[in-house]
Amino acid sequence: MGRFVAAVLGLALVVLALPLLAGASDRLGPLTTVLPFASGCEVALVDGTSASLDVEEAAAAATAAARGEAVEGLTAAPALSSAEAIECRISSSAGPGEQALTDTGLTPRAQTVFDEVAAVFGPIPYGGFAPGGISTGHGARSAHYDGRAVDLFFRPVGDETQRARGWAVANWLVAHADRLEVAVVIFDDKIWSARRSAQGWRPYSNPTGASDPISRHLDHVHVDVVRGA
Repeated sequence: MGRFVAAVLGLALVVLALPLLAGASDRLGPLTTVLPFASGCEVALVDGTSASLDVEEAAAAATAAARGEAVEGLTAAPALSSAEAIECRISSSAGPGEQALTDTGLTPRAQTVFDEVAAVFGPIPYGGFAPGGISTGHGARSAHYDGRAVDLFFRPVGDETQRARGWAVANWLVAHADRLEVAVVIFDDKIWSARRSAQGWRPYSNPTGASDPISRHLDHVHVDVVRGA
Protein backbone atom coordinates (compact mmCIF):
# COMPACT_ATOMS: atom_id res chain seq x y z
CA MET A 1 0.00 0.00 0.00
CA GLY A 2 2.81 2.39 0.88
CA ARG A 3 4.40 1.96 -2.54
CA PHE A 4 1.03 2.58 -4.22
CA VAL A 5 0.47 5.81 -2.30
CA ALA A 6 3.98 6.95 -3.13
CA ALA A 7 3.42 6.20 -6.80
CA VAL A 8 0.14 8.14 -6.84
CA LEU A 9 1.75 11.11 -5.11
CA GLY A 10 4.65 10.99 -7.54
CA LEU A 11 2.29 11.00 -10.52
CA ALA A 12 0.35 13.92 -9.04
CA LEU A 13 3.55 15.92 -8.68
CA VAL A 14 4.47 15.26 -12.31
CA VAL A 15 1.04 16.41 -13.49
CA LEU A 16 1.24 19.55 -11.38
CA ALA A 17 4.72 20.25 -12.74
CA LEU A 18 3.72 20.01 -16.41
CA PRO A 19 2.58 23.66 -16.73
CA LEU A 20 5.84 24.84 -15.16
CA LEU A 21 7.90 22.66 -17.48
CA ALA A 22 5.94 23.85 -20.48
CA GLY A 23 6.61 27.45 -19.52
CA ALA A 24 10.32 26.66 -19.36
CA SER A 25 10.31 24.81 -22.68
CA ASP A 26 12.63 27.26 -24.42
CA ARG A 27 15.37 26.35 -21.96
CA LEU A 28 14.61 22.66 -21.73
CA GLY A 29 14.75 22.05 -25.50
CA PRO A 30 13.89 18.38 -26.08
CA LEU A 31 10.90 18.52 -23.72
CA THR A 32 9.17 20.88 -26.14
CA THR A 33 8.47 17.96 -28.43
CA VAL A 34 6.27 16.26 -25.83
CA LEU A 35 4.94 19.05 -23.65
CA PRO A 36 2.28 21.59 -24.70
CA PHE A 37 3.20 25.24 -25.09
CA ALA A 38 1.45 28.42 -26.15
CA SER A 39 1.81 29.30 -29.81
CA GLY A 40 3.08 32.72 -30.77
CA CYS A 41 5.87 34.63 -32.49
CA GLU A 42 8.69 36.93 -31.48
CA VAL A 43 9.33 39.52 -34.20
CA ALA A 44 12.40 41.74 -34.36
CA LEU A 45 11.59 45.29 -35.51
CA VAL A 46 13.68 47.71 -37.55
CA ASP A 47 14.00 50.11 -34.60
CA GLY A 48 15.88 47.50 -32.59
CA THR A 49 12.95 46.48 -30.41
CA SER A 50 10.84 43.35 -30.69
CA ALA A 51 7.16 42.46 -30.49
CA SER A 52 5.37 39.37 -29.24
CA LEU A 53 2.55 38.53 -31.66
CA ASP A 54 0.22 35.63 -32.18
CA VAL A 55 0.81 33.60 -35.33
CA GLU A 56 -1.92 35.35 -37.32
CA GLU A 57 -0.60 38.80 -36.40
CA ALA A 58 2.97 37.79 -37.25
CA ALA A 59 1.88 36.42 -40.63
CA ALA A 60 0.04 39.63 -41.47
CA ALA A 61 2.96 41.78 -40.29
CA ALA A 62 5.46 39.78 -42.35
CA THR A 63 3.39 40.10 -45.51
CA ALA A 64 2.84 43.82 -44.99
CA ALA A 65 6.56 44.37 -44.43
CA ALA A 66 7.42 42.36 -47.57
CA ARG A 67 5.08 44.58 -49.58
CA GLY A 68 6.37 47.80 -48.03
CA GLU A 69 3.04 48.50 -46.36
CA ALA A 70 2.38 49.89 -42.89
CA VAL A 71 1.99 47.26 -40.21
CA GLU A 72 -1.12 47.75 -38.14
CA GLY A 73 -0.50 47.88 -34.41
CA LEU A 74 3.29 48.18 -34.62
CA THR A 75 5.30 51.38 -34.28
CA ALA A 76 8.03 49.93 -36.51
CA ALA A 77 8.01 47.35 -39.28
CA PRO A 78 9.46 43.86 -38.82
CA ALA A 79 13.16 43.62 -39.65
CA LEU A 80 12.21 41.03 -42.24
CA SER A 81 15.56 41.03 -44.05
CA SER A 82 17.58 40.46 -40.88
CA ALA A 83 18.82 37.02 -39.86
CA GLU A 84 16.43 35.14 -37.56
CA ALA A 85 14.11 38.14 -37.30
CA ILE A 86 10.98 36.03 -36.82
CA GLU A 87 10.68 33.01 -34.55
CA CYS A 88 7.33 31.29 -34.16
CA ARG A 89 6.23 28.53 -31.81
CA ILE A 90 3.51 26.40 -33.33
CA SER A 91 1.93 23.04 -32.67
CA SER A 92 3.49 20.61 -35.14
CA SER A 93 0.90 18.97 -37.36
CA ALA A 94 1.01 15.82 -39.44
CA GLY A 95 -1.40 17.35 -41.93
CA PRO A 96 -4.72 15.93 -43.09
CA GLY A 97 -3.11 13.25 -45.24
CA GLU A 98 -0.37 12.44 -47.75
CA GLN A 99 -0.76 14.05 -51.17
CA ALA A 100 0.03 12.94 -54.70
CA LEU A 101 2.16 15.06 -57.03
CA THR A 102 0.57 17.71 -59.21
CA ASP A 103 1.67 18.32 -62.81
CA THR A 104 4.55 20.48 -61.57
CA GLY A 105 6.03 17.69 -59.47
CA LEU A 106 5.01 19.28 -56.18
CA THR A 107 2.29 18.20 -53.77
CA PRO A 108 -0.63 20.65 -53.47
CA ARG A 109 0.69 21.87 -50.10
CA ALA A 110 4.16 22.55 -51.51
CA GLN A 111 2.66 24.16 -54.61
CA THR A 112 0.67 26.54 -52.42
CA VAL A 113 3.83 27.60 -50.59
CA PHE A 114 5.64 28.16 -53.89
CA ASP A 115 2.74 30.16 -55.35
CA GLU A 116 2.29 32.35 -52.28
CA VAL A 117 5.99 33.18 -52.04
CA ALA A 118 5.92 34.25 -55.70
CA ALA A 119 2.79 36.34 -55.12
CA VAL A 120 4.44 38.26 -52.27
CA PHE A 121 8.07 38.49 -53.41
CA GLY A 122 7.82 38.14 -57.17
CA PRO A 123 9.71 35.64 -59.33
CA ILE A 124 12.65 33.95 -57.60
CA PRO A 125 14.99 31.42 -59.23
CA TYR A 126 13.99 27.99 -57.97
CA GLY A 127 14.77 24.29 -58.12
CA GLY A 128 14.41 21.03 -56.29
CA PHE A 129 11.40 19.73 -58.19
CA ALA A 130 10.33 18.88 -61.75
CA PRO A 131 7.28 17.50 -63.58
CA GLY A 132 6.99 13.81 -62.76
CA GLY A 133 9.10 14.19 -59.63
CA ILE A 134 12.82 13.80 -58.99
CA SER A 135 14.87 10.97 -57.50
CA THR A 136 18.45 12.26 -57.41
CA GLY A 137 20.48 15.31 -56.45
CA HIS A 138 19.60 15.47 -52.77
CA GLY A 139 20.32 13.57 -49.57
CA ALA A 140 18.73 10.28 -48.64
CA ARG A 141 15.06 10.52 -47.62
CA SER A 142 14.93 14.12 -48.86
CA ALA A 143 11.52 15.78 -48.94
CA HIS A 144 12.40 16.78 -52.50
CA TYR A 145 11.82 13.19 -53.62
CA ASP A 146 8.26 13.36 -52.25
CA GLY A 147 7.53 16.63 -54.04
CA ARG A 148 7.27 18.35 -50.66
CA ALA A 149 10.23 20.72 -50.95
CA VAL A 150 11.32 23.79 -52.90
CA ASP A 151 14.70 25.53 -53.11
CA LEU A 152 14.67 29.30 -53.68
CA PHE A 153 17.99 30.71 -54.85
CA PHE A 154 19.69 33.93 -53.76
CA ARG A 155 23.02 34.17 -55.53
CA PRO A 156 25.88 34.90 -55.52
CA VAL A 157 26.97 33.78 -52.06
CA GLY A 158 28.48 36.74 -50.19
CA ASP A 159 26.21 39.32 -51.81
CA GLU A 160 24.58 41.02 -48.82
CA THR A 161 21.61 42.22 -50.84
CA GLN A 162 20.85 38.66 -51.91
CA ARG A 163 21.41 37.38 -48.37
CA ALA A 164 18.92 39.96 -47.07
CA ARG A 165 16.37 38.87 -49.69
CA GLY A 166 16.88 35.28 -48.66
CA TRP A 167 16.26 36.08 -45.01
CA ALA A 168 13.15 38.07 -45.89
CA VAL A 169 11.70 34.97 -47.55
CA ALA A 170 12.89 32.64 -44.79
CA ASN A 171 11.35 34.82 -42.07
CA TRP A 172 8.11 35.14 -44.04
CA LEU A 173 7.91 31.35 -44.34
CA VAL A 174 8.30 30.92 -40.58
CA ALA A 175 5.64 33.53 -39.93
CA HIS A 176 3.25 31.62 -42.21
CA ALA A 177 4.36 28.12 -41.22
CA ASP A 178 1.26 27.30 -39.18
CA ARG A 179 -1.19 28.17 -41.96
CA LEU A 180 0.87 26.71 -44.80
CA GLU A 181 1.85 23.54 -42.90
CA VAL A 182 5.54 24.24 -43.34
CA ALA A 183 7.73 21.60 -41.69
CA VAL A 184 11.27 22.94 -42.19
CA VAL A 185 13.01 26.12 -43.35
CA ILE A 186 16.80 26.17 -43.86
CA PHE A 187 18.98 29.12 -44.87
CA ASP A 188 22.40 30.59 -44.18
CA ASP A 189 23.61 27.92 -41.71
CA LYS A 190 20.31 28.08 -39.77
CA ILE A 191 17.28 25.81 -39.51
CA TRP A 192 13.76 26.27 -38.16
CA SER A 193 11.44 23.29 -37.84
CA ALA A 194 7.84 22.98 -36.75
CA ARG A 195 8.57 20.01 -34.50
CA ARG A 196 11.16 22.01 -32.56
CA SER A 197 9.70 25.46 -33.12
CA ALA A 198 9.94 26.41 -29.43
CA GLN A 199 13.72 26.36 -29.89
CA GLY A 200 13.55 28.96 -32.65
CA TRP A 201 16.26 29.16 -35.30
CA ARG A 202 19.04 26.66 -34.61
CA PRO A 203 22.52 26.13 -36.10
CA TYR A 204 22.34 23.90 -39.16
CA SER A 205 24.87 21.29 -40.22
CA ASN A 206 24.38 19.08 -43.26
CA PRO A 207 23.67 15.45 -42.27
CA THR A 208 26.35 14.25 -44.69
CA GLY A 209 29.00 16.43 -43.06
CA ALA A 210 29.46 18.47 -46.25
CA SER A 211 30.43 22.09 -45.66
CA ASP A 212 30.34 23.66 -49.12
CA PRO A 213 28.10 26.73 -49.63
CA ILE A 214 25.28 24.73 -51.23
CA SER A 215 25.24 22.11 -48.47
CA ARG A 216 25.19 24.90 -45.89
CA HIS A 217 22.27 26.54 -47.73
CA LEU A 218 24.16 29.80 -48.13
CA ASP A 219 22.82 30.30 -51.65
CA HIS A 220 19.24 29.11 -51.24
CA VAL A 221 16.28 28.89 -48.89
CA HIS A 222 15.00 25.33 -48.53
CA VAL A 223 11.39 24.93 -47.46
CA ASP A 224 9.44 21.71 -47.10
CA VAL A 225 5.91 20.99 -45.99
CA VAL A 226 4.49 18.26 -43.78
CA ARG A 227 4.16 14.77 -45.24
CA GLY A 228 0.65 14.19 -43.93
CA ALA A 229 -0.82 11.56 -41.67
